[in-house]
Amino acid sequence: MISSSPVKTLPGPGWILLLPFLLLRLLSAAPVSSEETIYAKEGGKVTLKPKPGSVSDATKSIIWKIGNDMVVDLDPDDLAYYGRFKARSNLNNRTGELTITDLTFDLTGVYNIEIDNTPIDHKINLFVLAPVPVPSIASSCPEGTNTCDLICARESEGG
Repeated sequence: MISSSPVKTLPGPGWILLLPFLLLRLLSAAPVSSEETIYAKEGGKVTLKPKPGSVSDATKSIIWKIGNDMVVDLDPDDLAYYGRFKARSNLNNRTGELTITDLTFDLTGVYNIEIDNTPIDHKINLFVLAPVPVPSIASSCPEGTNTCDLICARESEGG
């Protein structure tokens, strides 16, 4: 006696034709994360922006963090800045944008945002860099030759 299976298979390599559709279905169900890298100059300012569309008129609370440390916490009753961000940060409560001024190296890190107690899958890697020194440029073009020497240098920090 031969029993038949209720599962039908496609003859030959026909199943391969379904593979792109299955992959597309799996990918469309996965959450889309985003990551951004920002380089900023020491002493300058930077504005961190939340993922587009994540802040609306109905938004009640916004929390920015660097790693696990609180930067700013906005809720319906209060706006609080924490630690080193107190005197140098400004949160736009309509857009969720966080502007940080007087940047220092210790502000380098991964920033993330929570909106209405929900972490938003958008990470911002901020790197605070030393300003590039202004170079001095000297040239030397000896008379009677078709060549010139161009020297570009910067002064060392020690003088």
